[in-house]
Amino acid sequence: MQDLPSRAARTCCGKAFRALIRLIYRVGIPCRACSAEAGRREDRVQLAARDKSLITFVRDHAGISSDDLSRYLGVSKRTVRSRIHHANAALAGVASIEYRDAGYELLVLDDEKLDRALEEDGSADKLPSTPEERVNYLLDDLLQRGDWISIDRLAEILYVSRACISRDLKHVERVLAEYNLVIERKPHRGIRVLGSEIDRRLCLASMAREDGGKAIYHMFDRDVLERIARCLEGELSCTDLCVSESAKRNLLIHIAIALLRIGESRYIPLDSAHIHDMSGTREYAAAERIARSIEREMGVQLPCEEVTYIAIHLAGRQTLPDYENISEPSVITDEVWQVVSRMLDLVWKTFRFDFRNDLELRMNLARHIVPLAYRLRYHMKLENPLLSDITTRFPLAYTIAVDASAVLATTYGARPSEDEIGYLALAFALALERQKQPAPKKRLLLVCASGRGTAKLLEYRCKQEFGDYLDSILTCDYTQVKNVDFSHIDYVFTTVPLDADLPVPVRQIALFLDDDDVAGARTALSEPVSRNGVRRFFREELFYPHLKAHDEAEVLDMLCRNLASIGGYGPTLRELVQAREDLMSTAYGNGVAVPHPLEALKGNTLACVALLDEPVAWGQEGVSVDTVLLVAYGTDDVSEMSEFHRVVVNLLFDNDGTRRLREIGDFESFSSLIGEEEGSAS
Repeated sequence: MQDLPSRAARTCCGKAFRALIRLIYRVGIPCRACSAEAGRREDRVQLAARDKSLITFVRDHAGISSDDLSRYLGVSKRTVRSRIHHANAALAGVASIEYRDAGYELLVLDDEKLDRALEEDGSADKLPSTPEERVNYLLDDLLQRGDWISIDRLAEILYVSRACISRDLKHVERVLAEYNLVIERKPHRGIRVLGSEIDRRLCLASMAREDGGKAIYHMFDRDVLERIARCLEGELSCTDLCVSESAKRNLLIHIAIALLRIGESRYIPLDSAHIHDMSGTREYAAAERIARSIEREMGVQLPCEEVTYIAIHLAGRQTLPDYENISEPSVITDEVWQVVSRMLDLVWKTFRFDFRNDLELRMNLARHIVPLAYRLRYHMKLENPLLSDITTRFPLAYTIAVDASAVLATTYGARPSEDEIGYLALAFALALERQKQPAPKKRLLLVCASGRGTAKLLEYRCKQEFGDYLDSILTCDYTQVKNVDFSHIDYVFTTVPLDADLPVPVRQIALFLDDDDVAGARTALSEPVSRNGVRRFFREELFYPHLKAHDEAEVLDMLCRNLASIGGYGPTLRELVQAREDLMSTAYGNGVAVPHPLEALKGNTLACVALLDEPVAWGQEGVSVDTVLLVAYGTDDVSEMSEFHRVVVNLLFDNDGTRRLREIGDFESFSSLIGEEEGSAS
């Protein structure tokens, strides 16, 4: 093998490119680094990306102070001076950055040469120039590196201080943690990344998908990617697999990374059981075709473990489920069917929505879980471009999907991402639409001040106008209202004002029902009955506008104790709430947590609201939460839960709603906010 290019070329490409260069020399593919090396020999002004960033910023912010420039670059003031010195050396005879009375300014000697230098590619020395770019560089380097490297060495390579690298590594560690990777540190040796080869590749793939998928062209040579793409298109067209464009793009990234890692003798370690499970499947047959095509085109032979991993990617290829048309058969195993059953049981126990006999929902979930299971088992990431629309348009369905996905987490050993949950929410949204039925017929009380004859005439007119909405009509004199059993009454229509507060909605009408009366009454009778609305599920003694707590446990202990005491739920409430949290956190990432028991409790639904003075970390992920809505779902309110969820979920998923919720300071304001939400959604 030929020697690697010079240190400058290695710096240009980073660790990932160095491995790619080795691969390219082996298979004879031209690389960007090679062209960059040749470009260095041309007699022209070339600027590193970090120099361009500095020069452009100073030109656009004449008179900027060293403190502001230090903050922009994310480095010390000493490093700023070093960077300016480096940029001025590259700009010799063209321009220079000078410190004047007001601050730094760019003095230009040759406008034409400066403009040309700033417009050129700048790949001659593409070192990162911002904190974000340094984090990506460090991720790339450490993920590809098998040996140790010291922080001092990294600081020397990137022309920044040791303290700067240490700060950047904190961000690097947060990214690595998402893929079960950690940084190991040893005195006198330095740092390195620890973790499985699969997790390393998944993290690299995530980096390649950044910036709308454009980042891949910074990591790999376009010609290499085009040759891999031709192999994929050619072989997949010869199979009966239906692979979306996004799935093809993900597979292309995986294969490019695989070739990169194989060039470093880093292979996927799959045991014989995984290989045996995939062999004989349509996906494995397609993967073998792709592997043979890659060998012919690139001159690299993929071992059976790598072929199996391509097959796994193909098995997890489905992203957006097509619930109307089944383009290809899915083999639904007993395991998948049982998983769906447990999901629907959990939804019934928690929300009292009964989807257990909805065969269409069962099939839609099962068909989606077949490929999803592969993605969860092998920690494959999936982006959902519809996620924002789904959470906005179907907040209740998304909330149900969050709880149901806890079953997937326990079954497959990985928590589904928000993107995955968004796809599940589509299936539940369709099921909720199918469950929508005409409102049940109402029981009406007619109150009149005149005699029995006019009361019967009004009763006859109501039957004529609203017969389709009515189950029964009872008439009485206004003096008899206090003796009526309202447990069997849904609405009161009265021709006279009533002084008493009644437990059901009251509408005053004209004796002979004018057009406005008919229109208003028909609207009221066509809607579900809501006695005192959603507000009846909240009480002032369970509203805490300024709750002080140190952590999640303290919040739940306090709220569950008070809610159990007032609602009569007993000590099991705290245990059931914790059992639900153990399955999956109820924090939704917008500062709001909605804890609730694992199953509905005997009695009525009751909720309490806590606005925390200081946010607390919630769940294993440590999501910041400052608003908590604890709901004890009751078995006696099943018919009214749909309206409760609609109002509460719409409020919590709306940015303006959550902002207004945090700003209120008393129960009366909160009750008004709930009332507004009821009115706007009715």
